[in-house]
Amino acid sequence: MSRVRKDGHHGAKPRKVGTAEDGRTIWECRVRCGLRHDGKPKERSERFTGTYQEAVDHTDHMWRIYSEKPDEIGKITLEEYFYDHFVPERLAGGPIKTKQEYTSIFKNHIADTFGKRFPDQIPHREIQQWIYGIKPPNDRKVYRHFRAIVRAMYDDDYLGEIMPLQKRVKFGRYQKPRKDVWSARELAEAFSRLEGTTLERAFLVMGGGGLRREEAMALVAPNDFNFVKETDHDGNEILVCYIDVLKAFTNEDGIKDEKRYSPYTAAIMPPFSERLAELMPETPEPLVPSARQLKLSEDDPRMFPGCSKASMYPNSAANLWKDYFEGPRESVRTYRGKVTSIKQIPAGPLHGTRFINFNSLRHTHVTITLQGGANGSVSARAHGHDVMVEYSNYFSDYGTALEAAKSFTSQFEKAS
Repeated sequence: MSRVRKDGHHGAKPRKVGTAEDGRTIWECRVRCGLRHDGKPKERSERFTGTYQEAVDHTDHMWRIYSEKPDEIGKITLEEYFYDHFVPERLAGGPIKTKQEYTSIFKNHIADTFGKRFPDQIPHREIQQWIYGIKPPNDRKVYRHFRAIVRAMYDDDYLGEIMPLQKRVKFGRYQKPRKDVWSARELAEAFSRLEGTTLERAFLVMGGGGLRREEAMALVAPNDFNFVKETDHDGNEILVCYIDVLKAFTNEDGIKDEKRYSPYTAAIMPPFSERLAELMPETPEPLVPSARQLKLSEDDPRMFPGCSKASMYPNSAANLWKDYFEGPRESVRTYRGKVTSIKQIPAGPLHGTRFINFNSLRHTHVTITLQGGANGSVSARAHGHDVMVEYSNYFSDYGTALEAAKSFTSQFEKAS
């Protein structure tokens, strides 16, 4: 039973949590009635907009309702839990991109169908029909987020003792489209064409080492590059560049730790490593500095710690990559309907080359590595994926990366 305060009211005092658009105060009202299955008191919280006295009266009203039916206090709809508990509590302090993804999926796919329902009262048949109505491959992603929300709701003791969604769900068939990648010959051609461009270092890291766009954009040169002299199959001494992939740089969150549990090491071999060694600056700077001289505060996501220059956003780098494939064109500026200037823009360095997305440089590297004869598990391990194979534990990070890099280089040299 909820305690009675000295002022004669029930429940906890309303707590101010925000201000509505119309200027009124938003209060959190909490009451406790009954016990959960583990012996702890059941707690119900609701948000109320109004004055403090109105919030106190609302708390007393909640107590009168739930004191008569304490079993109802733990029952809240999926929508109430998502906006009142999951987003402000579970996702607080996490990546902004994750919060945006959960909110978008809930709003577009879950809210209209199950938002006003209790998850433990939804029949499996309805969930299966709902999944069939979502076009693959989004159905798997939507169900994974839906299950994560329901699981969090169960962990917070809003669903009783039995976890819903125990039965298996079937998904529609989906043929994953093939990604456009370059051949080793096309990669060798781009290697010579991109010399002296803004994205040259990013190209060498992604195409020669297999890093993702966000991983490459988070690197600081020369701090994150370790050049080591190794011996190739013929006994010749070669320069190998090792990169420990520990960070990622996204447009929403800036610099953040890698989401993988075990960061991986990428190995880059000649001629990519030799070109990288020539391009290393004397003072630390982002791998792809911004073309403009920006004056930013230290907490700006584009300003990396210890660097005097600002980094280019990953999306901006992808747009610049697209411009590399454009032909000669005119840039016309107008003001009030009149042409003020016409600028002739020359063709991009990759004009006439088959277009692939910026992030497809990683897929190109993986494909060429496999064509060179590397084992699939070795390639996966070298590119940061954990593959459970018998001999995977016998490879060190540097050894696995070097073996995959040698396989990639053998194919690249044949095409050069």
